[in-house]
Amino acid sequence: MPASLGLVVLDHLRKNAVAGDEILAYAKIDWKNHTEVEQAIRLFGGVYTGFHVRENCVEDFDAGRPWTPGPLTNDGHMVCPVSYDATGVTVLTWGSIQKVTWSWWDEWPPSVY
Repeated sequence: MPASLGLVVLDHLRKNAVAGDEILAYAKIDWKNHTEVEQAIRLFGGVYTGFHVRENCVEDFDAGRPWTPGPLTNDGHMVCPVSYDATGVTVLTWGSIQKVTWSWWDEWPPSVY
């Protein structure tokens, strides 16, 4: 998913309250730096990120398996990482939660805010 689409969404949320909630600002973080990702999740309660979907994402989601590296599709998706541990990150997606491994996280160049 193009970074510009994520920025369009964030800019809209900054200018327009949703259900009475608004964001005051956003900042880009270094997705390659796990410590920075963890700090952003801990300090702000989550981050907003887009990525190219892997072929196995839907099947793994349906089976309750963590996302792992795999071949790319042409599809993009946005998720909200909200927690982390030594094995990976937990994201909000498709109306549920999904675990992603750090190796999956490291494989894709997301747009993280």
